[in-house]
Amino acid sequence: MLTSSDKEWIQQQIEEQESSGASREAAINELKAAGVDTSSMTVADNSQHASTVSFSYDMPTELKAGKVWTFVVNATWNDKKQAPSCKLQGAKFIADKDKLYGMWKAPETVGQKTQMKCKAFGVEEIKTLVSS
Repeated sequence: MLTSSDKEWIQQQIEEQESSGASREAAINELKAAGVDTSSMTVADNSQHASTVSFSYDMPTELKAGKVWTFVVNATWNDKKQAPSCKLQGAKFIADKDKLYGMWKAPETVGQKTQMKCKAFGVEEIKTLVSS
């Protein structure tokens, strides 16, 4: 039985192989050759979500309360980039090619949390923004 840390390590190895251009099947075969039990793993190259959609947020780490901020959001899946659709109360968004530009005023109250929901390639992610 694999522990959760074993599974994380195996997933990391697969992702490293895939990021270097290897297929999931090749990565699993390499792990087998190294003596790792891969019997519970499946090759899902043909599945739409075989690899993870990743969202990136180009925004300040501290969002000063009451200040207007601009930021950029994009999403990547299988080396394809896409401007996600995002919802954030009071924000204005403009999509340009594979990027979504946003302008938003952080709440006046320090510590107030606001959720931004972004969706791309059929996957939704929620990011919590906190006024500082």
